[in-house]
Amino acid sequence: MRFSLYVAFRFRCFKHELTLLLQQLSQLLLWLLVFLGPALAALVFTIFLALGLLYQTDTPARQQILLCWALLCGQSLLIGLYRDAIIGSRYLLFLQSLAPSKSQRRTADLLLLFCSQPILMCHLLMLSMANFSQWPGVLPQLFLLPLQWLYAVTLLYCGSRVLVILALNLPLLLILAPTSLAGGLVLLACGLVLALVWPGNAMRCHFRTTSPLRFWLRLWLNQTQQLLSRILLLLLVLTLALISIKQRPDLSAGIALLCGLLLLLISCSMQLSNNKFINMYAMFFRQYPPQLCHWQFLAPLLLAAVSISLLCLLTLQWPLSWKFLPALVICLGVARYQPQWFIAGWLAGSAISSGLFIFS
Repeated sequence: MRFSLYVAFRFRCFKHELTLLLQQLSQLLLWLLVFLGPALAALVFTIFLALGLLYQTDTPARQQILLCWALLCGQSLLIGLYRDAIIGSRYLLFLQSLAPSKSQRRTADLLLLFCSQPILMCHLLMLSMANFSQWPGVLPQLFLLPLQWLYAVTLLYCGSRVLVILALNLPLLLILAPTSLAGGLVLLACGLVLALVWPGNAMRCHFRTTSPLRFWLRLWLNQTQQLLSRILLLLLVLTLALISIKQRPDLSAGIALLCGLLLLLISCSMQLSNNKFINMYAMFFRQYPPQLCHWQFLAPLLLAAVSISLLCLLTLQWPLSWKFLPALVICLGVARYQPQWFIAGWLAGSAISSGLFIFS
């Protein structure tokens, strides 16, 4: 089979998988279009804003390092969302029957990977319009570009190991606190090397389920992709909150409120995954006492409690913590009993929490 035909077929498979993915996310996209509308276009400019802040020479090194981590994290979450579509997991046996060489398969994978990276493309576009005379002063920032590509390729073939490394990198960067951007990029590169040598079965859970708590813990730990994606999203929101407050300390309370509501949305979405598991094995759960199902709320509640506590600690906005309770109760209740109205429930809870913030 000619390589051009093989690549064209892979692009068609990728397009079909993206269509199916958009259908699954149709409810979320509809609510975003209704309530945000043209503001969604600002998300693209947010990427350019982050990149522009990174290349400003007067930006503190700590903020530059956090921006690099945030860009790598956002890129990894996007690739993780459609990683199976890039590889063509659904059509893997058929693709192997076409008998392309290994180099052709890898080339097709990398072409699809490059075309599905908006953050990397925005970075390349911004560099293409830069003044060449200023490049010697921003050499450390330029090393982020190959690091982005290497992280993307490693995530494509190593999967969740990259997400674990990114989640561990953030506290490491905050604790070690490199004094220069180059030092932070070196730590991120070392994490990438660790992801390459990490054994593939190191994250599997192998303990006995002798209690309801251990049963749910084993379930959540074996759903590595879903759990890690949510943890990374929570860390990304916390990082963006910290950077935003450093830029606009006069808006710290409003930024903390908005980020806290986003943290609740991400945390309570874990309940949607629990719903799918319970519905899939409904007969199994009917054979056990109802107490087994009560533990399903532990993961979303724990994610919400830890993330909100970290937000209040980083922003010093402890009076805000109790104002998130209405949003948490409504969002989690709707996620469990009316999941089709999950976004609407979150918006209703957010309106109540925002009202408490405004009128208190």
